[in-house]
Formats: sequence, structure tokens, C-alpha cells
Amino acid sequence: SPWIREYSPPLHGREGAAELAGSKAKKGAEGGGKAGAKSKASASASTPSLLARIRPVVSHHVASPRLIATINPEGWASTGTSFRTIYATSPLPVFAPRTVTVKTLCNGQHVIADLSDAATVGDVSRELHSRLMLPPWRGVLLSHWGRELEPSARLADSGLRTGSVLEAVIKYCDPDRSAPLTRVRIASPHLVTRYMAATPHMLVRELKAEIEAFHRKGVHVWHAADGSALRVEGCTLICRVAKALDAKNLTSSMARGEQFVLVGLGGDKKDKWRCHRAESGRPAQLGFDDAVKLELPPRAQALSYNGTPLADEQPLSAYRILQNDALLLSFDNPALRPSGGPKGAAKKPPAKKKA
Repeated sequence: SPWIREYSPPLHGREGAAELAGSKAKKGAEGGGKAGAKSKASASASTPSLLARIRPVVSHHVASPRLIATINPEGWASTGTSFRTIYATSPLPVFAPRTVTVKTLCNGQHVIADLSDAATVGDVSRELHSRLMLPPWRGVLLSHWGRELEPSARLADSGLRTGSVLEAVIKYCDPDRSAPLTRVRIASPHLVTRYMAATPHMLVRELKAEIEAFHRKGVHVWHAADGSALRVEGCTLICRVAKALDAKNLTSSMARGEQFVLVGLGGDKKDKWRCHRAESGRPAQLGFDDAVKLELPPRAQALSYNGTPLADEQPLSAYRILQNDALLLSFDNPALRPSGGPKGAAKKPPAKKKA
């Protein structure tokens, strides 16, 4: 380290301190003239040189396999045991980072917070893999200043501290087929992709019931820029119309088919829906007529895996679904239904007037 200087003190212990102090006093008491000035200059030049070499480690306990001297903060000439030498073979005590920042090329910057003392590089990779909703054949490779980090190494042992910046590269890899199935991704062109708990012996109809319960009253999680997590429990809303921001009616801007998470009632007269945007988690406020609650009974859902429809009475293990695999959900979006007529009926064109 540049802050640690190694030196070989000629004297040690109480005798060394006394002799150094006596030598300094003797040289300072010499008479004037060129000899006295010369001796004073040599004494002042020799003493600061020693202190300059050892002052960077004042009040610090240094552990190194080499011979290092630590100096008492009270001063090397104040007491007889003012400076001492130690031999140490263990590294400096380090503290595990609590927060690290991971930069990606195409997915922005992510802050991983609330890390434990035993957190490893693999834990950070799995957390980033989960936030980015990556498929099982995509892996995360972490590096720090161009040095690739071992997944099994602890963050503290890798030379990382709180606030360290890591670089992440998303690469193709062979999926881990031995990993137990605990969750799947439910993807849909009308909804934000979410994780759902699953097991190999779970039937497809049971998974559909879980999807219905989640959109009726499920927990949604978003991560802020500082790494903190926002958890909101509510039902899913789908906007039926596209509107701009209305400052008079206190309603937010919305797009047709946009997904929101309903939290409760808002507005001065409690005539608005207080919700969060499902994509970003930002708060919003909608009118009662602007959105509709999403109802997804199992009979209205259609699940498929790699283009193969899933039968209701078949377990997930029958389709060899892997951990974090994506299942495509199809349903009749209420925001895209034509107004008027029965459900799903097409709108009739207007009749032409006779000349």
C-alpha cells in the first residue's frame, strides 16, 4: 500500500526512545556558529526523515507479512514505549459491502442493497438475473475493473466495499437442468412479466388459479434507484382509453391497454383510483371510468410453452419446464374489446346511404 512505509529502526524499546531523546537534546544544546548550525540542521533533517517514513501509519494497526512499525498517536518521544514493531501474517480486517452497483450495457444500472456479510458474487448475479427476468439459458458474468470475479467468492474477499461498481455481461450459457423448479415467468403481450411460484407436480389448472389470485390481489415489487424495494399489494387494472394528464380532474396520463396496480381510493372526494404503474411502480391516479379491473378465471386463460398448449390436467413436469422458464399467457383483453354488442363481437360498419 502507498500509505505504509517499511523501515528498519536501529533501536527498540525504552532504551531506544531514551537514546533518541538524549541525542536530540545534546545536538540542540550545542553552541552557535557554523558547527552548531550544521549539527542542528543535521538533527532536524534526520528526525523528520524518520517521522516522514513512519507517520502515514499513525493510529492504524497494520497487518502484513513484512516487518511494519506502528507509532503511538501520542508521539514517539512522549513515553518509553512510544513505538513498537509487530510481525503479522493475517490480512487487514475488511468489512463486507452492504451495497454494490452493477452496470449493464443494455439494461441500465442496478443497485443491489441489503447484502449480508456472507454474500457471494453468485448471489449478486442471481439477484440481477431475477430483476432482468432473464431466461435460464442466459447467464450474468460480473467483473471489477476488468478482473473477472469468481461466483463462489465472497464479496469481502474479492476486494469489494460498499459502493463498488461492477460490470455485468449477459452471455449465453447451458441451462442448469438439475436446478429444482420453484418458479416460472408468466409473459403476456398485455401484461408485465411476473414470477409465479411453481413446482414440478403442480397441475396447469392450479397454476391458472394462482395467476387469477395474483391479479386479483397480489404483491408487486419494484426497485428504486438506491436499491430499496417498493412492495404493493393490489389488483390489476387495465386502461380502456388513452388520456393525457388532466390537472383539473387530478388524473394521470394513460395509454389504452396500460396496466396499473390498484391500491385504494384517492382524490378529495374519494372519487378516483389511487394506483401504481405496473411497469415502473410510479404512483398514478385514474378515474372510475378510465380503467376496468382484470378478471382472469382459469377457463379464460390459455397457457403455452414453446408453442405447445398446456392441458389443464397435466403437471408441469410433463412439459420439461425449467427454472425461470417463460410461459405465454393469452386471454381476451377487456381494453381491446369493441364497444357495444356481445363480448368479442366485431363492430358492424355503418350502412351506406342510397343516392
